[in-house]
Amino acid sequence: MTAIEYRDLQGAKFVNGGRDPEKGLDCWGLFVEVMRRFGHIIPDFKISCSDSTAIDYMFRVETGKSRMWKPESGPAAGRAVVLSLDPYMRGMVQHYGVCLDDKFFIHTLNKTGVIVTRFTHRYFGRKIAGYYSWAPR
Repeated sequence: MTAIEYRDLQGAKFVNGGRDPEKGLDCWGLFVEVMRRFGHIIPDFKISCSDSTAIDYMFRVETGKSRMWKPESGPAAGRAVVLSLDPYMRGMVQHYGVCLDDKFFIHTLNKTGVIVTRFTHRYFGRKIAGYYSWAPR
């Protein structure tokens, strides 16, 4: 998959429910925007980013019943990276990012806004729960 332009998104502020890079994005809003730039139209879900249970449920439905997501063995440009950040909810997916290549992913957090992070980051690297490619049938 080819590289995309994403630098205009870096530093965009975090807004719960945000879907506009100019006004702010939450992790799903950023996810949908970056995947669009990779040529994938991803369904939008209006879930509060503080509702870990609903986020995990949506992930399980999307990767299970709908078969729209194909599990992958590692990162590559345009793949989803899912993370389990909450130590009290081990194994639950609560955060999404998009692989920019095999070394970096883009995501957004409440305190930082949109950032690019290495997969080898000492915190985030240990929180990765999987990689997925968009494979609608």
